[in-house]
Amino acid sequence: DKYREIAPAPEIPTAPTMMPSQDAFTAPPAPAEPVYAPAPAVPAVAPAEPVYAPAPAVQAVAPPPEINVPLEFSNSVFAKVISQNGIQDGAAFLSFAGGYDADGNGYLRQSELERAASEYVTGGHNQPATSPAFTDEQLIASGWTQEQIDAARASGQI
Repeated sequence: DKYREIAPAPEIPTAPTMMPSQDAFTAPPAPAEPVYAPAPAVPAVAPAEPVYAPAPAVQAVAPPPEINVPLEFSNSVFAKVISQNGIQDGAAFLSFAGGYDADGNGYLRQSELERAASEYVTGGHNQPATSPAFTDEQLIASGWTQEQIDAARASGQI
């Protein structure tokens, strides 16, 4: 009972001793034609109202960041414009004057500084400095060079 009855091993065919002739082989059956699903019916007449897919949601695009280009200027011209116009806060004025680089060359000419100063004073921007002193890091971050900072501190502008 411990052992199950096992079917006898199949006979292993022996290799023919002679090659059969070409006629003895039969070709394999041809593959069946593939079966395709029927095409969906297309209406012969277009619908009365056009059908539109919903438009994709439009995401708000943030404006490009403002580029802070450090401006160059003559320290003596800057000091002269400040003093002639009675500007009280040199750093605030310089920040304002950055928008007056008419030719976009990164250098504020005397005419550009004078125009900026005129509009700065008449526009009511000429207020006393809110902070008695700016750090060099703050001024450098706003586009000043160390030479400009030293000259402005020496002349009492900042």
